Amino acid sequence: WAGCAAAVEATRLGYQATLFEATRIAGGRARRVGGTLSGEPVVLDNGQHILIGAYAETLRLMKDLGVDADATLLRMPLAATYRIEARHLQAVIDGCQMDLEQNRYLDFPGLKQYCHLVAGIVGEVAARIFGQADEATTAYAHKLGLAFQLTNIIRDVGEDAMRGRIYLPVNELQQFDVKAHEILKRQYSDRFSALMKFQTERALALYDEALAMLPQADRRAQKPGLMMASIYRTLLREIAADGYQVLHQRVSLTPLRKFWLAWKTQAFGRVV
Repeated sequence: WAGCAAAVEATRLGYQATLFEATRIAGGRARRVGGTLSGEPVVLDNGQHILIGAYAETLRLMKDLGVDADATLLRMPLAATYRIEARHLQAVIDGCQMDLEQNRYLDFPGLKQYCHLVAGIVGEVAARIFGQADEATTAYAHKLGLAFQLTNIIRDVGEDAMRGRIYLPVNELQQFDVKAHEILKRQYSDRFSALMKFQTERALALYDEALAMLPQADRRAQKPGLMMASIYRTLLREIAADGYQVLHQRVSLTPLRKFWLAWKTQAFGRVV
């Protein structure tokens, strides 16, 4: 990032600059390092704040140099083909920034705003890439993205708690009398099961609502999203069947089962 900033400054002074990047391992926000703290396993941050800050600073520098971000992004092959706009990138940046600065949400509207930024907008972009002819598909894709993110939150309650984050809304924990320290200490109870049943039913309802909104004209093109919906809905049912044992483990489907679900959706066009 320092090299990028230097190149921008050199360009501003009238020099030509070319940037090269070399690395032995893949970079990116998803990289993480495992460690221990007081004998307990923890996942160490990989400098996400630096990366997100770099994205935001890039947009600021473009503005300072008089570069129209929308026009510039539209000249990029993917953006030009799929109508990806600067607002989509900014929304994801804002969502990631929320992730870095906020680890609790008071209520579902607050959590939903976070999901809107990191998943709903991503769903909209994905729908454009898959192939979108009907504008109504945008609403379907956005709601499906919310359902995916809620599924991730349900699946990763234990892992997220290890990182100091509890995405489940505070008022809903209070509603079911589940204490944050119980989640952090991986303590199961009937109250926790009831809370997770509530979360799961809401996510499943979002899948139903999203699928009902998909226009027939785009159903074939949107099959990648439908395949993901089959896999994620099945995962939710597995979590429920396992008694919501998500504090000490990450429930997942086998690769073969995921392939089978995707194949059935591709072959028959129906979400399981």
